[in-house]
Amino acid sequence: IATYAQSKFYGKLVNDGDHEEIKWNNGSVWIRNGFERFSGEYIHKSTHQKYIVNKMGTIKLPITERKIRFQLLGANRISYHFNRNMVHKGTMTAQGDIEWDNGSYWENKNRLVSITKPSVSVS
Repeated sequence: IATYAQSKFYGKLVNDGDHEEIKWNNGSVWIRNGFERFSGEYIHKSTHQKYIVNKMGTIKLPITERKIRFQLLGANRISYHFNRNMVHKGTMTAQGDIEWDNGSYWENKNRLVSITKPSVSVS
């Protein structure tokens, strides 16, 4: 039970293998260390703009450098309000990229570095 602004919310702790979450009766989900799954730098696949997601749950937008708080919808699902009328929802892929419902695709820069980093062998 959680009380907020004179309202009571009831939650259930669920262990889902690789993460723990509390599902609340108002539809929200709290996931232990959930924001950390998304933290990092991403490159928009078509515009090549850089987006920074921090482990506290904000996205730093390119050009304006505006920081927007995002919401966890599930272990691999996030959303953020770009403005009053526009909500973006995205899913983390198995590769660690974010695929957005509007067709945008953000590639995880950390993954790209590890893929393109040359290997060195010592004989």
